[in-house]
Amino acid sequence: MRVSLKKCLMFSTLVLVLLLPGCLKNKSGYSSVYDRAKKTGKIIVGTSANCEPFEYVFNGKIQGIDIDIANIIAKRLSSNLEVKDIIFDNLISDLNDYECDFVASAMSINDLRSEEVDFSEPYYVNSQRLVVLSGTGIHNFDDLFMKNIAVQKGTTSDMYVNPKLKDSTFIQYDRYDEAVNSLLNQEVSAIIVDDFTADKIVERSGGKIFKLSNSLAMESYAIAVSKGETELLQVINNVIREIKDNGELENIINSYK
Repeated sequence: MRVSLKKCLMFSTLVLVLLLPGCLKNKSGYSSVYDRAKKTGKIIVGTSANCEPFEYVFNGKIQGIDIDIANIIAKRLSSNLEVKDIIFDNLISDLNDYECDFVASAMSINDLRSEEVDFSEPYYVNSQRLVVLSGTGIHNFDDLFMKNIAVQKGTTSDMYVNPKLKDSTFIQYDRYDEAVNSLLNQEVSAIIVDDFTADKIVERSGGKIFKLSNSLAMESYAIAVSKGETELLQVINNVIREIKDNGELENIINSYK
């Protein structure tokens, strides 16, 4: 069957018309997130607000180290910042669906995530730690043999099993506060959590929870953007370099200690 060139062109145009809205609808027709932020004066950061001191709710408002950094990025873009609270495990998918414009949520750089998003330069180095109930006789990895250990779903503690804990059972939670409640109710024997957040959990427990001395892994936090958002990533990297060099980042971190 012969098909005319005109009909082929018409078909190709129809395919483009059908496909392009799906590609561009969440950018609202702008060429990039950077372009939209500059023209509309608004940018949205996605975060999971249950990881004190990086992002958490205080007096009804989301605040923390990551939110302070996000505000500096928004100011650099001459934009107002909207903070969107998202379950951690959904952050990357929501970012790539343009439900938010960048992610600042104590997110560690790793190869799996780097296949889906582009990361900024790291701004914080942290270690994974274990917190346990006081008085339970748990003092090291060996004491957690065949025990239930809580992890936040989608975090690196959920992705990787430390060889020393391979005989334990890992229970997933959407939020750290849910994991803490389960620990206090002795439904789990420990929580794997980043060091700085572990300190805050211990501090707020009134002596009921303590942190084991063992460190599981060292990780670097960075800000995530969708693949190809090079202009936005450049602005973010410039901000991170600047606040590292001028001491502002150190001051922000110290203000939450």
